Amino acid sequence: AKATVRSKTIKRSQRMKINPHNFLLIFIMVYMIIRLVKVRKQGFKFKEELYGAMFNLYVAILIAITLFPIELPPENYHISVQNAVNWHAFNFLSDESEQINKLNMIGNICMMVPFKTLFELKFNKKTPFGRYCLASLAGIISIEIIQYMENITFLSGINLRIVDINDVLFNMLGVVIGYWLWKIFTLRFFVDKPES
Repeated sequence: AKATVRSKTIKRSQRMKINPHNFLLIFIMVYMIIRLVKVRKQGFKFKEELYGAMFNLYVAILIAITLFPIELPPENYHISVQNAVNWHAFNFLSDESEQINKLNMIGNICMMVPFKTLFELKFNKKTPFGRYCLASLAGIISIEIIQYMENITFLSGINLRIVDINDVLFNMLGVVIGYWLWKIFTLRFFVDKPES
């Protein structure tokens, strides 16, 4: 019995936890290597590199915030993941933790506001509003699905991530705000090239 307990302890001590800052550090190193190789082959274009770095770092930060930390290899903690799913929109209005929910709401909105601007700077594509919103919604829902998969596989560890319909709604509000901020900006400074 003692040997069994010891083997489990060793196994747990060998598990690896990848935190958001670890992921970002790895991403930055890999990204810099890839860009250096491409610059040597294709030459250096300042705006292209700057806008590309801004967009890719922004996406990496979103991934780090929403999908990390993770634990490898995953371990079954025998926890019900159903409590980590919320399909009730605006249920936080009757929640006692009002301050926390307000911060979460503001965070979910703000994190998506820069997406339109950084996307346009990198790709220079005038995406119609409807298509832009559908693509954004698909990406946001994909993140929620991955979070749920991390829960049921226990990649997220003992601290389950909340899969919340409110996150989707407020993320989309940030997407819409970001779109119209970009629209106003282009009309204000590039009147001869309005966005379609």
